[in-house]
Amino acid sequence: LKSWLEFVPPRTCRQARLRCTVILDSRLCSMASLLFHATDMASASEIEQSGRFRPGRKGFAGGAIYFSASYDEACCRFKGGKRNPEIVVECEVLLGRIFEAGRWTMNQRKCSAAGYDSVKIVDEEVYAVYDPNRITIRSFRSTEETATELALAPASTAAIQVEWCGRQLGLVSAELHQVIKAASNEFFQTGDVVKAVRKLTCADGDDLGTQVQYGAQGTLVSDPRAGADWSIRWHGRSFRKATVSLDQVAKCEPKEFLAVGDVVTASFDLHGSVGDASVRQVREGALGVLKSFRASGELAVEWVGQSLVTSTVLRDYIQKCKSRGYLRVGDVVKANCDLHYPVSDASGPGMIKRGELGTLKSTDPLTIDWWGRSLGLTAASKDQFVKCHPREYIVSGDVVKAAFDLDYGSIGFSDSEGGIVRTGSLGIVRSGQAAHV
Repeated sequence: LKSWLEFVPPRTCRQARLRCTVILDSRLCSMASLLFHATDMASASEIEQSGRFRPGRKGFAGGAIYFSASYDEACCRFKGGKRNPEIVVECEVLLGRIFEAGRWTMNQRKCSAAGYDSVKIVDEEVYAVYDPNRITIRSFRSTEETATELALAPASTAAIQVEWCGRQLGLVSAELHQVIKAASNEFFQTGDVVKAVRKLTCADGDDLGTQVQYGAQGTLVSDPRAGADWSIRWHGRSFRKATVSLDQVAKCEPKEFLAVGDVVTASFDLHGSVGDASVRQVREGALGVLKSFRASGELAVEWVGQSLVTSTVLRDYIQKCKSRGYLRVGDVVKANCDLHYPVSDASGPGMIKRGELGTLKSTDPLTIDWWGRSLGLTAASKDQFVKCHPREYIVSGDVVKAAFDLDYGSIGFSDSEGGIVRTGSLGIVRSGQAAHV
């Protein structure tokens, strides 16, 4: 496993966050954080005209002004991920003394009574600020403008190839300003994990009856494009046939479920019964890969760097690892600084500029194949690159949506619906790769 998975110790990350909080406490007047707030056009206009924010009525930490640590995170969290924002406001925020709290456990009154100024939601890069005077607005950025900042990797073709869903146009070209990468909650695919949004009754029952409870999870096993009724394999149930309609289920976020192949961490020290003393213990925070679900309800996990035979654990013993907590072969990464290699290609000397993207090819040693270059596999150290957020790139297999009406009829492509692909239509990228510039 060491050849394709690299461990970022979670304990070190927690220590770093604690140090950051101490620094903020000791430098209240001079330290501001760069944070992002996603909103719609009407609200952005109101903010721009007044020159200040107005706290909302509700949220994870009560009525407050909410910020994310990155532009992409702010976009993903707008309206619970159910809509795309039109504007992202970049701000400098004096967070002051920060109270870390779980969702729905804190509000302004409690925060002030405890002697704190703002709230950070535990395990999320979300901040609640109650005082608008702590916020200095730096800029307003249109998300449509951001979409046009996407450009093809230097050596890729002039456009990506897209198969538009529900259409018979075949593979057609699209330039990067014509498409936007779809958020994961904007579409369904075979294999998606979904949950019941209300109590459901199935025509064929099993030993537990015919009811599927609110929140129960299952896997979409039919092609969602094939018809109005979808077949679901409900987890832990044995229905012969279970069909639902779109309004009866919602797509689960990755953090809501475990699947075979997921990277997990040990919630606390675990002890195995195989091997000598040096390998029987799995330390808290150790990284592993979920291999299978057992009929007993236990999970089989193979631990990274351990000589244990695949061990079985209970669900409460492990947690799903955040994607930023590890590196895996195939990850898309970007240069953290300008890199110089003693080779060249048709594009010139072997210099990779900061922000250029590549694919991680191995983790021991770390090697990267930089997009649009012919430098071969190049070595890199951990401080020279970072793992990309999925919104930072487009690759084959990604789902995109039309940024505006696209006229393929004018270039000879049409089907029974004509040659226009309407704004918001979804398609699958079949070839090509693209990155932020």
